[in-house]
Amino acid sequence: MPPGDTPAAGTQEIDVLLRLVDGSSGVEQMTAARQLADILRGRAADNAPGALAGLAQMLSSSSPSVQEAAAQALKGLAYECPMLRQQVAQAPGAVSGLVQLLASSNQGVQEAAAGALRNLALDDLALQQQVAAEQDAVARLVQLLGSGCLEVRKAAARALHNLASGDLALKQQVAAEQGAVARLVQLLASSSQAVQVAAAGALGNLAAGGLALKQQIANEPQAVKRLVQLLDRSSQGVQQQAAGALGNLAAGDLALRWQIAAEQGAVVRLVQLLASSNQGVQLAAAGALRNLAAGGLPLKMEIANKPQAVERLVQLLASSSQGVQQAAAGALGNLACGDLTLKHRIAAEPQAVVRLVQLLASSSQGVQEEAERVLHSLLQGSVSSQQRLQVTAALTSAAAAPAATAAATAAAAPLPAAALPAAAQPAAPAGGFDAAPTAAADAAGTAAGPLPAAARVYRLVQLLASSSTDVQLAAAGALGTLAWGDMALRRQIAAEPQALEKLVQLLASSSQGVQQAATVALGNLASCDLASQKQIATAPQAVERLVQLLESSSTDVQRAAVKALHNIVAGSPPLKQQIAAEPGAVTRLVQLLDSCSQRVQQAAASALRNLASAGLALQQQIANEPQAVAKLVQLLASRSQDVQAQAARTLNDLAWGDLAIQKQIAAVPQALETLVQLLGSSNLDVQCRAAGALSSLACGDLNLKQQIAAEQGAVERLVQLLASSSQEMQEAAADVLYHLTDGDLGLKKQVAAVPGAVERMVQLLGSTSEVQDAAVSTLRNLAFGDLALKRQVAAVPQAVKRLVVMLASSSRDGHEGMAASTLGLLAFGELALQRRIAAEPGAVEGLAQMLYSSSQDTQMAATCALYLLARSDLGLQQQVATVPGVVARLAALQCSSHQAVRTTAESALHILAPVAAPARPAVAVTPLSSRLGAVPAADADAAAAAAATAAAAAAWLPAAAPPAAPAPPSVAVTPSSSRLGAVPAADADAAAAAAATAAAAAAWLPAAAPPAAPAPTSGAVTPSSSRLGAVPAADADAAAAAAAAAAAAAAAAAAAAAAAAAAAWLPAAAPQAPQVPPAAASTPSSSRLGGAVLAAGVHVAGAAAAATTAAAAMIAALIPAAAGQGKHSSLDAVRLSSSSGRDSSRQDSGNASKRARFS
Repeated sequence: MPPGDTPAAGTQEIDVLLRLVDGSSGVEQMTAARQLADILRGRAADNAPGALAGLAQMLSSSSPSVQEAAAQALKGLAYECPMLRQQVAQAPGAVSGLVQLLASSNQGVQEAAAGALRNLALDDLALQQQVAAEQDAVARLVQLLGSGCLEVRKAAARALHNLASGDLALKQQVAAEQGAVARLVQLLASSSQAVQVAAAGALGNLAAGGLALKQQIANEPQAVKRLVQLLDRSSQGVQQQAAGALGNLAAGDLALRWQIAAEQGAVVRLVQLLASSNQGVQLAAAGALRNLAAGGLPLKMEIANKPQAVERLVQLLASSSQGVQQAAAGALGNLACGDLTLKHRIAAEPQAVVRLVQLLASSSQGVQEEAERVLHSLLQGSVSSQQRLQVTAALTSAAAAPAATAAATAAAAPLPAAALPAAAQPAAPAGGFDAAPTAAADAAGTAAGPLPAAARVYRLVQLLASSSTDVQLAAAGALGTLAWGDMALRRQIAAEPQALEKLVQLLASSSQGVQQAATVALGNLASCDLASQKQIATAPQAVERLVQLLESSSTDVQRAAVKALHNIVAGSPPLKQQIAAEPGAVTRLVQLLDSCSQRVQQAAASALRNLASAGLALQQQIANEPQAVAKLVQLLASRSQDVQAQAARTLNDLAWGDLAIQKQIAAVPQALETLVQLLGSSNLDVQCRAAGALSSLACGDLNLKQQIAAEQGAVERLVQLLASSSQEMQEAAADVLYHLTDGDLGLKKQVAAVPGAVERMVQLLGSTSEVQDAAVSTLRNLAFGDLALKRQVAAVPQAVKRLVVMLASSSRDGHEGMAASTLGLLAFGELALQRRIAAEPGAVEGLAQMLYSSSQDTQMAATCALYLLARSDLGLQQQVATVPGVVARLAALQCSSHQAVRTTAESALHILAPVAAPARPAVAVTPLSSRLGAVPAADADAAAAAAATAAAAAAWLPAAAPPAAPAPPSVAVTPSSSRLGAVPAADADAAAAAAATAAAAAAWLPAAAPPAAPAPTSGAVTPSSSRLGAVPAADADAAAAAAAAAAAAAAAAAAAAAAAAAAAWLPAAAPQAPQVPPAAASTPSSSRLGGAVLAAGVHVAGAAAAATTAAAAMIAALIPAAAGQGKHSSLDAVRLSSSSGRDSSRQDSGNASKRARFS
């Protein structure tokens, strides 16, 4: 339920729940934990006093089930509600309690605790530091990497992944833990691709630190080899993380680059990945090749000589992703720094020069600079006269300033390539910018300076104090170029005495050129380095003067100041708060949204976005700034598509997680209308960012969803974008539709009514992991609609088949669980749908196989689906029960550490176990076999059916149910004892027990349930010897059969009443359950006896199960508890490390961030 839809809970209700926490049973405590979490989702913690403290208190319970429930609740809150993340961490005993649970002997508790810590460490350096500072936190997570449970290993690796995305100190702390790197390397060989992704991502984040960390990883046996092997995996997520980790390792020294290149197949596989259909994989592969190409000439030749290497890099210059364009141009630029032969080869590639010239007009400054650098290098080679004129004309506006060139040349020396650290902040990339001119950069990358780096830095810092503004400009520009280097070099400059002080002083220069150069140097120093960001922010007058420069008359100075502040606020939340607290900072940034320069507008919007990423307080500060939201909405209509995209991204971050701001944005005239129009933009990035903003707004309450859906063409355009050639666009569009279909039935029907909507969602089930995730989640929402919607989804060709295929798709991390959930919801429609699903080859077998999954979420989804599939039909029950191992596995799952798994397994077992039982032989009542022979099978079947009915219903009744009525004594039918003896007590007892059990089940129903129908009166079989004399044996047997049949009829009537009562309990929002079939005849054939007769056995047990809302619980288990906040039942998140680097002259200094979803 979205935050806006959560009913308000009074203080009295919270007090009642807290009392349950203090002194109640484990079941009540688990219920209280879930309800407290629901309350917290709908309001801030300060409006729900004691709720978080109560959850934290439950972590110390003596019951593992209660501990797990509390940890799961905190885990969900830390992911679903970003504004609550810090409040969860501040709750007394929360973080320490979770760390303690890592040492639990219960694997379910370990997994939940590791998941909660992982989500707390998402995108927040301060929280990452808090978690890592807890005693034994990192050590216990490292120990869990060796757990015998796959899910525990995965959760621990993901938690370490997030912690390693922090600053250098955190990376060093994780890597220093005994066995950490070794165990992560071991997990690269896991059979689970999800574990491989987490392990490779964690290693990639660690490799983004200093050279020592890179060498520690590379020196681990099999590390580089296994990362190279992962490049061949079928999972694009694994490919991306492995290539990213290799790219970060390649950003080290020359020896590391050679170690990677020497691994068999490394370069070849990276070149192959350039042709991937996934832009993330392309970016990671191009980045790794770029860093490898930063080595010496032999390495450059090694790469360029691989088939199609240069050709594919040139092709990527035309990518729709500016990140891919920049990485490809960077790789070509590093290759072009080689000898004349390589320059010739690049220039001779068809479209190479043309595309590089086109990139000079890119809206991305980084793309422009990389293209300019390559073209400058090519001009030093041999290009045609026409190409030379074309390139020279294009580069005229980017000519280098002589003073800056001279200073940069004096400072020239080979510099190590940069790693792209996995930024821990959900902020815009803090990329370097405005480096010294390209000629100087080429010199810095290829010439060997006569002085050590420390001496060159010292001399340049001294030149900052020159009385000549030209010298100041040259020295500041050269430092800015050097600051584009790796983290160690940035820190070396920042650590030089008076370096920051003198640069800050130049911010007050009378020369705008000097102001700009000094600002650029400070901005580059602050790029992706928390220590430098803090140094600059605390330098006297630094922030104050940068804020003052926002009012400069020069747009170039304004832009440089905005970007410097942008990089500083990419740091920890305290830094963001410090900048936001500087008088006039936010106000002036908002004013710059009206700048006449589109680049200034873009930079200001990006800086505001970084500030907004610090949490709700800063989001509200920005949103409360006069005209801030209105101006961002106006920028959506800018003539610059780059400005449009950045404005949409900023609105996206402002809207994330706060209903009031969501409503404020939607209330701005034409806000929703413009965002919907941008879905039809010719620019893919604009389309994606507009869809992202709409997705955040659609997370709001029902009214917001309806407003978006009511915009003309909104749903239709989103459906059209599902057919985009970009997987990122497909995912973004499906995300919006997911949130819209999370609304009421009317919205579900509106989406499904658009031609092609359901069909395209079904097609996307065959796409990549992220797209498939959004598509199956949307289909699951539609399947939670009415019967017509279920039929519409199931009627799409390939729909059921593709969902069934997903059941066995182990490479899809958790998607098999979502597919099972969708099939279960479809099966909750009608018998025809149940049979349609069961008839799909592999459906029942796939669900049965999922029972053996190591994921308890997957086990629960499969168990629910099997129950809903088989609940109404004997044939389906037999089909499910006859799958080898199903009943035995369900019995084993009744001992699961996960309460929901135990409950669902028990419910499914009740309808399947009797069907799977071996057939019983006919009961022979032969006191005088010479005269009667064996009692007919039909009579014996009726008696056995009554006994099976009683046993099934009695076994199902919960412990809390009223006691069953005592069984009456055996009924002796003895008209002539000399001829028949007594009718066996078992037959009569079974009949009586059946009636008693049915009465007990009806008595157990709650008071709110409709009254059960009265059981029909049993027919009395009372032969009178005065009337009949000696009754023949056959008559006596018929009398016993009649008694059994009457008891079975009574049980069937009670079952129907119980089913009606249970139906009354089902939530109003739940689809209507199919009606229980009428009782079968009272004389089933003996061939059906082994399956616990349908009329008297299965349906009494099934009706009783309905009476405890088992079906309702099943449906609830298939739908996320916090709809609107995310579409994954596990509520996990992980930081995806984006890893790439650049050559010695040009270094990347930031990463784009993305919210990652995991099921």
